[in-house]
Amino acid sequence: MNISQLKEVAAHQQDVRIHVIRSLASKLYQIECEAETGHSVPLEERGRPQLFRSLEDVYDVLKQVGVQHAWLVRWEQRHPTASKGACLPPKSGLIQVAL
Repeated sequence: MNISQLKEVAAHQQDVRIHVIRSLASKLYQIECEAETGHSVPLEERGRPQLFRSLEDVYDVLKQVGVQHAWLVRWEQRHPTASKGACLPPKSGLIQVAL
């Protein structure tokens, strides 16, 4: 999913939850959309998951596209795919935040 698709989702309030995933191991954040079916898609740029260094950067993007609520998700465990540009799967701790 790219920025324009995320903006479309936010505009139509489709049945999705926006997750902001934080990896404790890499200290990076990622935006992900999860449908009611449980299928999740990361925000991507040029075909790779887009990673952010701070919550402020994430919030700026979410506000820019019109997202008003998101879930902050903490991912604690190391994962073999947790390298630069890898998708960070949500594993624990959901906290809803208003932007």
